[in-house]
Amino acid sequence: MRNLSKSLTNYPPSKCNFFGYNTLCAKENLAQIRDFLKSNLSIKHVEDPTQNQIILAVDEICSNSIIHANQENNNKCIDIYLKYTESQILIEIIDKGSFFDFSTYHEPNLQTLIEQKQKGSMGLMLVKKIMDTIEFSRINNKNICRMIKKIN
Repeated sequence: MRNLSKSLTNYPPSKCNFFGYNTLCAKENLAQIRDFLKSNLSIKHVEDPTQNQIILAVDEICSNSIIHANQENNNKCIDIYLKYTESQILIEIIDKGSFFDFSTYHEPNLQTLIEQKQKGSMGLMLVKKIMDTIEFSRINNKNICRMIKKIN
């Protein structure tokens, strides 16, 4: 299996306000996505607690994209873009899988999940609590998840 993971923008990292990453839709590439995020968030001196929250949120959305929207199809790709401003980080996750309509999402009842010993179903709830803004859209056959985290 070949891995097409690559950093799209990585020079000069300390002066860039935009970073991109592209990889195949395979669960084993999630670790590389986390490494890309950690590296670029560190370059921009995002503090550890915020950095870890962002990595967790992006990991959850990428996992959902890879597993649910793209059925772990190694012929499909996922793109992650980070854009920094003085007060926030904008993150876009783009794929060409099936669309998730966020407007129909209802947070699960935690007590019910615990009683039924159900695994999963809490990821989006966690992402909503971590990020300041989260939006899903579909443009030109591409799914776009846009998240914003305020910093400073």
